[in-house]
Amino acid sequence: ARLAASLDHPNVIPIYRVGQSGGVLYMAMKLIDGCGLDTLVNRHGALPLPVVLTVLRASARAVAFAHDRGIIHRDLKPANVLVDREGRVVVSDFGIARAVEASALTATGTMVGTPHYMSPEQCAGKSLGPQSDQYSLGIVAFQLLTGDVPFDSDSLPEILQHHCFTPPPDASLMRPDSPAALTAIVLRLLAK
Repeated sequence: ARLAASLDHPNVIPIYRVGQSGGVLYMAMKLIDGCGLDTLVNRHGALPLPVVLTVLRASARAVAFAHDRGIIHRDLKPANVLVDREGRVVVSDFGIARAVEASALTATGTMVGTPHYMSPEQCAGKSLGPQSDQYSLGIVAFQLLTGDVPFDSDSLPEILQHHCFTPPPDASLMRPDSPAALTAIVLRLLAK
């Protein structure tokens, strides 16, 4: 929470207070009058290219800002990227963020993150660096372009295995109007 509160950037949700009340830890943050990207994708499927580009640019700026300060998000996903009614994009929920120096798992064998958006190193229980957030941003980008995550399965172990070993699908096959440069960036973000 203190790490999240230390981030002062237009594309990172402001944290106003961190504290404890009655034994419950809390973070008070700015209320965003809008919704998460997950809501938009669930309603509309693949999003228009100008929206995809706006969201990715803002999200990348937020994550790069955190990385420059030695902070890794560790749970970048559409639900944690909010869009307000004016179209401003903010990354939220740095609640499981860790300093790069302390980016190992919280306990041996414990995974932290959301399986569909976890990087191969998260799936394997390895130490995390900025590349882990970049991979997760690649998953988000793929989903914004196509309406679906690149790796899905009925079981958690299969999803984790896909992240570690399965080459990502080519988003341009599902989204032919996507600029070649954008799909190349997505494929690079999704490199194992």
